[in-house]
Amino acid sequence: RETNLRMTDIGGEKSIVSSANNKYGDYPVAVDLLASGRVEVEPFVTHVMDLEDYEEAMQMLQNKKEHEAVKIVLIP
Repeated sequence: RETNLRMTDIGGEKSIVSSANNKYGDYPVAVDLLASGRVEVEPFVTHVMDLEDYEEAMQMLQNKKEHEAVKIVLIP
């Protein structure tokens, strides 16, 4: 599925954080922990949305308390 993303939609005071923001050496350790089931991330995922709904997701993140949003996963 193709989604158009305008850079002006994510510019300004918004922040995008990704799992790529880590030390490379930590990444394999994190993957192993997740694969082994020793770390559960599901409790942190409060919303799962389609990538095309990224604007709504950004609005929810700007008002986290109102939407009880901790982690929003966007599915392509």
